[in-house]
Amino acid sequence: MSVLEDLVRLNEVSLIVPSVVMNEFVRNKARVVDECRRGLSTVFKRVKDAVDRFGDPITRASVLQQLNEVDHQIPLLGEAAARSVARIEDLLSRAIQIPDTDAIKVRAAERRLKSVAPFHRQRNGIGDQSSSRHMLSAL
Repeated sequence: MSVLEDLVRLNEVSLIVPSVVMNEFVRNKARVVDECRRGLSTVFKRVKDAVDRFGDPITRASVLQQLNEVDHQIPLLGEAAARSVARIEDLLSRAIQIPDTDAIKVRAAERRLKSVAPFHRQRNGIGDQSSSRHMLSAL
């Protein structure tokens, strides 16, 4: 158990989570676990292909055998991801949920327009700056 989990369990700390975070977590948790499992399988397949094509002919068979043994344990590694999601879900279930308000949405859009965290990277949401401006002008 982590320190945060202990503090929440002992009522020493309360998490405050926006509704949108709760909704996104519920909507995406199964996909995240599934992608973790598939991602590991894909990585092992690529590594095995690389070893097969470019590996030292003397050690290739041994390395491929070891990779195959680890590859068979991927379902167990996927279960570790599922356990992590379950731990997060438990923390979120104990959190104080803050409803989404128009004021919060406007502040988030303003942060996006200014490229301020968490919108300082290209992949973070609300869309590009022009769509954010259109959203703001519609408000």
